Amino acid sequence: MGIAQSLLGHPPWMPGDWWIMVTASDRESSMSHHAAARVTDVFGHDAMLEGIALGAGIAVGAMLAAGVVVTGGLGALAVGAAIATSGGIGGLIGKSMDGPATGSLQTGSSSVFINTLPATMVEQATGGCVKDGMTPRRVATGSATVFNNGKPTARVTETMDCGAVIRTGSPNVFIGGPRQSPVCTALRGEETTFERFRIDAQAATAVYAPPDERKPPDGHRNATTEDLERLNLTSAMLEHPIDPKTGEPSEFRAAVFIDKATGAPLISYKGTESWLGEDMGTNAKQSFGGETFYYNHAQQIASRVAEAPAGRNARLTGHSLGGGQASAGAKASGLPATTFNAAGLHARTVPHPVSTNIDAVYVRGEPLRTLQRTPGIPQAAATRTWPLDPPSRKWASNDPSSKVKMSSNLRATQAGLLAAIGNGMLHMMDNVEAALAQRRTELESELRKEACL
Repeated sequence: MGIAQSLLGHPPWMPGDWWIMVTASDRESSMSHHAAARVTDVFGHDAMLEGIALGAGIAVGAMLAAGVVVTGGLGALAVGAAIATSGGIGGLIGKSMDGPATGSLQTGSSSVFINTLPATMVEQATGGCVKDGMTPRRVATGSATVFNNGKPTARVTETMDCGAVIRTGSPNVFIGGPRQSPVCTALRGEETTFERFRIDAQAATAVYAPPDERKPPDGHRNATTEDLERLNLTSAMLEHPIDPKTGEPSEFRAAVFIDKATGAPLISYKGTESWLGEDMGTNAKQSFGGETFYYNHAQQIASRVAEAPAGRNARLTGHSLGGGQASAGAKASGLPATTFNAAGLHARTVPHPVSTNIDAVYVRGEPLRTLQRTPGIPQAAATRTWPLDPPSRKWASNDPSSKVKMSSNLRATQAGLLAAIGNGMLHMMDNVEAALAQRRTELESELRKEACL
């Protein structure tokens, strides 16, 4: 058993697990280290700091690294936490702070463990506070340099969003680095989310191509026959599967991509391609609550993946009709989904929905989202919505896509029909990807402005 595993108490390594160790020189650059916060550690209000052990009298000795293990998930990168057994790195904030506890951390990472307990992080880790009637409160601040599942790692002295301070932590795992401000935390969180959207958008675009011409998203590969078998799928289920009602091949298409680093599957559903064929017929029928082969099959695929051991950390995506199918699959299986300019989901389409997370991304002004404001038209399913500004004239002029340039030029005319055509083109994935890239650039600018970089 390795040092990292024995100290953190993580279960045996799983395929796709990975970790990074911080060197002694990295640690020595920090003025102080704070005890890592875990599920069951307590927080409270009006705390007085105690347990500061200064470097004097502690020899500069062996620096052990506790490798923080991260399993799966895009952007789930953690830098190893320092086990501060030597001096020369400033003060160590002890494992506790004085004062009464008003709550404890109750949720944390499902893949990062410290002393056998789930590690905690900004936004995703929560705990009930008695001062708020035990309403779950989120961790608000964390380390600016050590990340857990893409979020700043929580430590003793970090705050909850109710103002309480985390008071207890690991007896032997200490996290270095300055505190990341709430503004920087929010911006970094959005940056991580939009990087995932970038990959999902590439998958939503790639599925339109036939298998032999398909380019996988960055960091992914096309699934092999063996990959599909491990997910309870076959290629015949993905490419023009037989519609049992007609006995004929359908125009349905889905694609599976495998993350090269983690092995996590990414399932993408094709959107509307034939305006006078099955795709449009499916759109119309589903919007009125009718049963369709496409949506039933999309749910079957998602449920099979969710039930497979290899389906751990799988997620779904799709554009337009494909986004509607991805949201149906998510509600049927519990897998998370990212949708782009998605079709609305009728309440009868998924008979027995389960809890899930659906990020619905759309470009402001695109026609499908506008249509969904009409009474009686189903809205896109969403746990969270992410409206994007259309690509600006300046951005569009430098974008490689002719569709992005044309849409921008037509919208700029402000002429009724021409502008309407330009807005219609905002529905296309070219403009979705351009709008995502534009927002990522804006985030980088905001991070620099707030001195977060």
